[in-house]
Amino acid sequence: MSDFGNLAVGLVMAGSFAIGATRKLLERRRARRELASRPDLADLEDPDEGIVVRVTGTVRAAASDRAPEPAMLVAPISGKACVVYRARVTSSGSLVRGAAKPRESFAMVPFVLERSGSEPVAIEGAHALLDLPNMLANPKTADDRERRAKFLLLHGLPSSAGGAYEEVLVEEGMRVTIAGLVMKDVGAQPDGEIGYRDVKSTLRLAGDLAHPLVIGEPDARP
Repeated sequence: MSDFGNLAVGLVMAGSFAIGATRKLLERRRARRELASRPDLADLEDPDEGIVVRVTGTVRAAASDRAPEPAMLVAPISGKACVVYRARVTSSGSLVRGAAKPRESFAMVPFVLERSGSEPVAIEGAHALLDLPNMLANPKTADDRERRAKFLLLHGLPSSAGGAYEEVLVEEGMRVTIAGLVMKDVGAQPDGEIGYRDVKSTLRLAGDLAHPLVIGEPDARP
């Protein structure tokens, strides 16, 4: 390739990576605004079902009726265990062809947010906005490089394409703030007559495509 061609490719790559960085910044700002605009669950005595609140706590993996062992994911690029991941690559090869949009994988399993002095809150959803930093380190082992190559292939890119990688994780033990729709799960009733107010409810924050969960760095409040 000529020097002019190399320069052109370099300019395309630099511009595309700048666009990607701007996109990430805007995503995080949107998530941050959403978290800041929602009332804190700790300030609400009995929140209505269907409103959006935020809650801060420590992430714990959760079991379910269908899976008695706590459910965990394996992040595709780092190989770390987690309950939420968003992995992205902006491939150098696709940049040359003018396709600057990053390829992305997202996954989430239900988990629990433990709170000091309060009942834990269940977290469940299929969509989330993330205001968390990219903690992905440079590849150091053959396994690291193999996972990157597999991720490229997963998204229809040549395994040798290379590019800029990003992976945002929610790991067990992390302290985070989450905003979501309040849902109340009615527990089983004991034998005998019981009034409505005696039925135990478990608080859950949910998210969907129209109202995704928002997960960010923890509030300063305890």
